Amino acid sequence: LPHDLLRGMPLPTCHIPQCPFSALTRPNRTLKPSGLNHRGQANGTAAYPREQIAWQIRLAQNHVQAGAIADGCGVLIENFAGISTVASTRLQTTLADIADELRRHVAVAEVREFFGLWTAR
Repeated sequence: LPHDLLRGMPLPTCHIPQCPFSALTRPNRTLKPSGLNHRGQANGTAAYPREQIAWQIRLAQNHVQAGAIADGCGVLIENFAGISTVASTRLQTTLADIADELRRHVAVAEVREFFGLWTAR
């Protein structure tokens, strides 16, 4: 292959599939219907608890950014036992950012429930 590169031959192409959790590992401005399937995939992995909690936090963040406030809080409430014990500074910062965003939506019952758990921890 290096010899072909030196002679100006084109590189062979290959298809690299996307990670099934890519929607959860980076913030997304729009929550597409296909992204809702990731919730079941993230719930089904028990091998890596820290990553599972990170995926749940990112899923909640995506819901909140897409305007589905109740759904985002629902994810946080369902997984609060794991979320409240997260030691990662990056995930704590993400949770603080989500909480800041949720302060504008205190009229939603799920937001009030989440803040009840958040302040009691």
